Amino acid sequence: MHGHHREIVSISARPRAIAADTPLVWIGAPPADDDARLVWVAVTARARATYAAVIDETAEHLFRRDLARLGTSADLGFFQPFYRAYAREVVLRLEGTHLRIEDGP
Repeated sequence: MHGHHREIVSISARPRAIAADTPLVWIGAPPADDDARLVWVAVTARARATYAAVIDETAEHLFRRDLARLGTSADLGFFQPFYRAYAREVVLRLEGTHLRIEDGP
């Protein structure tokens, strides 16, 4: 087992709209959860993390991680858009405890 991670991606109702260029700031300790750690890496790896960049990078890492676990025969390419939705869920779950989503000016 590779730490704490969700076995099945769960997608809830449509998340609130957040502008692509909205800054994200990490405010907590590095998380133990594998999925949250991917967000932490995406946020802390850049001087100015934006919502769109963090979602794109996190979704790509989630997809690549599952592809490596299941292999190319799993045909995950069809599900790749769902990884973006799940990345948005992870970001929203971390808001207020580990992550601050900076609202407009």
